[in-house]
Amino acid sequence: MKTKKLIGKLMLFLLSFTFISCKTYKNSEVNSIGIIGSADGPTAIYIKVNPNFLIQKSLDIIQNLCLLAKDSTYINYSTNNTEIIKVIDNLSSCDLNSKYTLFKVEDLRPFISVFLGDSINNDNITERIYKSIPMKINSYSGSLKLAATSLLSCDDVFHYDKLKAPCLFIYSFDKFCCMVLFMPHNESIVQSYANFIINPMLINLQTEAQIKDFFSKVLDVQGLDIELVK
Repeated sequence: MKTKKLIGKLMLFLLSFTFISCKTYKNSEVNSIGIIGSADGPTAIYIKVNPNFLIQKSLDIIQNLCLLAKDSTYINYSTNNTEIIKVIDNLSSCDLNSKYTLFKVEDLRPFISVFLGDSINNDNITERIYKSIPMKINSYSGSLKLAATSLLSCDDVFHYDKLKAPCLFIYSFDKFCCMVLFMPHNESIVQSYANFIINPMLINLQTEAQIKDFFSKVLDVQGLDIELVK
């Protein structure tokens, strides 16, 4: 019981700092035109659109996760806990060139129903719940992994007029798994948030049924519409 309370307090503390840790790295493969901040900053805004735009944007921000995990200066500045550093060191082996499976979750309302009930009608609270999904997942793997993944959280903002509702991208690579949340706002502005997610059930994901089973057993979330994209 004390452990659960400790993890709960840690989640609330980390959520208040979520997504401020990401050091944005220049990506020479960005397939967009920068309007503000070019393609190498968290304020970058883009106008060029291609059919795989959100996939490319999610891979860009996942690349930042990996680069941040490899940045020993940032890690040593952020923590001196050797156990947390070990978790980050393991994540630093991430390789975007490895084979991956991509899943998309379009209707996120079942998360709200489970966590807060059906009576909630507040966009600010809803967005915070969506942003906390990876933290909720990582909390079941222990406070060390929750702290480590929170230190590596990344975010970005860009222009995209095709996204009308929040959605999740879940990437299952050979040795790691990532979640990217896209949140549309006024004037076609989209915010994205990325995290590593750690759970034994996320290893070698291949089918929609596996993802549905994971959310059902770990978060008690049912009825998700999940698409196998790639």
